[in-house]
Amino acid sequence: MGEETTVPHCVDVEARLLGRLLLYQNEALPHLKSDHFFSAKHRLIWQAISTLKAAHAPSGPVEVKDHLQARGELSEQADVKYLYGLPDDPASNPEWSA
Repeated sequence: MGEETTVPHCVDVEARLLGRLLLYQNEALPHLKSDHFFSAKHRLIWQAISTLKAAHAPSGPVEVKDHLQARGELSEQADVKYLYGLPDDPASNPEWSA
């Protein structure tokens, strides 16, 4: 007793989902919540996407970056590079083929 359990998760799948959400309108959007994401970084990105989409604003990588920076939640260049790289994952892009 007293042991903390970790909910099953896959950070790679989270990243692919976010990459797809940055590029495309998705029917999964209304069903997702920030606590569905294990990674704190992914929760922040999801919250930004969700907020922008709820305001009917563009929610691509640049807009999400601007939103997070304005809130002081994205400051390091490594975070910006990570955010911009999410849509580049081939699994995020259905038009990519090997």
